[in-house]
Amino acid sequence: MISAVETWTLRQAVLFQAVLLAVQSALYFGSAFFQKNHHNVMRNADERIPFFPPAVLAYILWFPLIAVFPPVLFCAGRPVYLRYILSVITGVLISTAVYLLWPTAFERPAPPDTLCGRILKAVQKGDFHGANCLPSLHCTQCFTVIFFACVCTEMPLTFRAGTVLLSLCITASTVLTKQHTLIDVLAAVPTAAFSILSGFLLAGCL
Repeated sequence: MISAVETWTLRQAVLFQAVLLAVQSALYFGSAFFQKNHHNVMRNADERIPFFPPAVLAYILWFPLIAVFPPVLFCAGRPVYLRYILSVITGVLISTAVYLLWPTAFERPAPPDTLCGRILKAVQKGDFHGANCLPSLHCTQCFTVIFFACVCTEMPLTFRAGTVLLSLCITASTVLTKQHTLIDVLAAVPTAAFSILSGFLLAGCL
């Protein structure tokens, strides 16, 4: 696979990323149809975190982040790009397995009738089952992006710093918008760490 990636064009990398995102979405939403007896992951600590609907503006930037970061990483270096892709795939597979084996959900508060509230309401409507909370895919992939932004010195420093800052803002937004709980975010840390380790190991075996 390493030699195959070495011959890819940027267009092929973008196409592969689009296919990967489609598969990820299918697994995320499709797994919800096979779930029963959801576990409530809301805890007392979550009630102390303020509900801040404007944070949805950071939350939705996750989509541009995972669309833009991989092509930039691809242009910076094919080997590190391969490790990133393998890490993302591993993270998605681990998350999907957890969603099926131990499904989670919790009741989200109703957004206010404001511009940001309406955007958040659309986000909640898109995630119509309100399930698949733990681990947070938003956070798992943000942590993965942060790691590769830090280690890939071939990318411009300003882009790397901006990517890390944006990823941290997105992570914070998951709990401020009440799309996720603290345990969802905490569970994303070992998920991302294991996924990254697996990505490096798999790349070394291919």
